[in-house]
Amino acid sequence: MSGPIWLNWPFAALMVISALSHAGRLVAACQRRRTDGYDIDLTHLVICTAMAAMLVITFGAHLATTAAVVVGVPTLWFVVRALRALASGGARALMQPVQQVLMCAVMLFMLVVAGASASAPTSASAPTWMVTDGMDVPAWP
Repeated sequence: MSGPIWLNWPFAALMVISALSHAGRLVAACQRRRTDGYDIDLTHLVICTAMAAMLVITFGAHLATTAAVVVGVPTLWFVVRALRALASGGARALMQPVQQVLMCAVMLFMLVVAGASASAPTSASAPTWMVTDGMDVPAWP
């Protein structure tokens, strides 16, 4: 993430607080025997945790791929849920499932970009006029 590094920690703390609130909602729903919304709270818990991790640690290609799979499953779940809502309730019933699909898709996009940038080759092919101090660029043959 670009920007001042000190700013990542407060944002990560906000994501952890949000994840804890969704975990609390899951516990409360279980105790009250609520029958709906588990999938939304669980997805928010996972995505807030992933966002906090993205802010404070460097995602390698392997970790980003694993996190993308973890977020990809709820994305597909909410796509199926949106299709069911469209079939049963029409266009008006699409609002909540589509919001969840968009949230998951954005997170999935960020994880895919993080994985692609982590697995992308470094500046080994950079022309010599672009090389600055500290860059590890092999000598041209």
